[in-house]
Amino acid sequence: MENTDSDDIRQDQDPNQNASTSQYPEIIGSSRETIIQTVSKHKIHLWTIYKERVEPLTKLLHLPLLEQTLMESDLLDSPDSKQCVRLAVYYGAVTSLSEEECVIKFGNGQAQVLSRMREELEGLFAKALLLHTGDIRPLQALTLYLVFLRHHEPRLSWKLSGLAIRLAQNFGLHREDSFRGLTKFEMEMRRRLWWQLATMDAPSAEDYSGEYNLLEMSSFDTRPPQNLDDAQLNPTMTEYPPEPKGITEMTFTLASCQITSMYRCIADSRRMCGNTGKGYGELTPQERADWIEACESNFSERFLRDCSPTNPFHWVTVILTKMLFHKVRLHGCNPLQDAGAMSEENRERLFLVAVEVIELNYKLRTDPRTRPWLWLFSSYTQWHAFSLVLVWLRTKPLCRNSRRAWEAVEKAIVLRWEHPASLLNGRRPQQWRSIIKLLEKARSARQEALSKRARRGNSNSRRQASSRASLGSSSTAVSTVPSQTSLSKTTADFSKCNWSSKSSSYYNQRLVFGDAAQRHISKSLASFEP
Repeated sequence: MENTDSDDIRQDQDPNQNASTSQYPEIIGSSRETIIQTVSKHKIHLWTIYKERVEPLTKLLHLPLLEQTLMESDLLDSPDSKQCVRLAVYYGAVTSLSEEECVIKFGNGQAQVLSRMREELEGLFAKALLLHTGDIRPLQALTLYLVFLRHHEPRLSWKLSGLAIRLAQNFGLHREDSFRGLTKFEMEMRRRLWWQLATMDAPSAEDYSGEYNLLEMSSFDTRPPQNLDDAQLNPTMTEYPPEPKGITEMTFTLASCQITSMYRCIADSRRMCGNTGKGYGELTPQERADWIEACESNFSERFLRDCSPTNPFHWVTVILTKMLFHKVRLHGCNPLQDAGAMSEENRERLFLVAVEVIELNYKLRTDPRTRPWLWLFSSYTQWHAFSLVLVWLRTKPLCRNSRRAWEAVEKAIVLRWEHPASLLNGRRPQQWRSIIKLLEKARSARQEALSKRARRGNSNSRRQASSRASLGSSSTAVSTVPSQTSLSKTTADFSKCNWSSKSSSYYNQRLVFGDAAQRHISKSLASFEP
């Protein structure tokens, strides 16, 4: 049976609340020892999964040291701080598994396994974080947990991120001066931890229509982590090695750090934008565009110049970086808010940027190279870009590039319901409700514009035919635009076409929606009725 959006709403509230453990007492029992012992039996497999699917995108911990910690002793015999980290790592590994992989490995579905692990983790957090021992490992584990939790319960992850940031501030992680007396290794681990928390603000705020202002740039001065591989760091080091130019294990994370810094500059007028000597609010539209372009160019030259498209991690890093800089352009030059002060040319340019954001996000969700990391990419929907594209299509339904825009929107709509990864997490039904309503308005505007164009075409054809007849022409006038009856018939025919078709002779006469997209949109509109 196909899920409805009412199902989505229940799932978004708490996807694990109905998870039953009684059906599998031998696998997921009620005691603490049972779940910990279960994951401990699979620790080597889960660690391998974590290294392949999770760790490259969440460079928070030092991999060699973490591996030593995980393998040296039994989970039950570890102190609470170590148990937090180990169980958070295993939670992340299970998050990255497919439903089928979970059933094969644990004899139970992913929701049930994660529900029991989550119960244990939150109990450990409550104990370890309240002790105030100065050990940052529980906070590292909590931060990892919030990254993974966003895949299942984005709203809860968003709420708890505020708690994690306050705890980090209590440790002094937001101030570079607080690191005095620490080793170089400890300083770098604290920078990684702080910036991981800082980069979680923007996507969470976008999910819930908030502003990127939880952490203004002036509220912290901790330097970003360095572009160093884990092999270049060790607890006994006294100096940092020179940063290599080009991509490293940290580059994916540093892309998010760069974007976060730019968001803070946009939000905080006291912060200077690079070498401009001005705050963002003082820059002209052209200066803003130039600043963003310069930031992107500098980042690409420094970190991405040697990337290979045949290397999946390199390809993912390049695509994500391009998408993130486009998102900064949309946020910093918002045509929905600044329409009156923006030229038509600039608005159209940003419309195309928004279309490309949707296209790039689709690539990250569907390209075979991203399959190991789909758990992360499937948890992000480009709400802002969707809104910009649909508002533009509503006001200019027959504009240039409208076909490209409709294809991008259509693919994303179908992916939202039909892609397996989309079915595993809360799908933000309230946000989708707004998008679907915008989409319906854009579709209606297009249909009205097409009807007007068809009527004008028929009128012109009749005048041409009458003119030729009055001149005694023997040729027969043939209308190049279908009549209203013909338009209705061919519209129905087009709805049966493959939604992803790259070409259609009917395109100029009717809406781009194909059968799959239309079915899901109709279902959604019915479900969203109050």
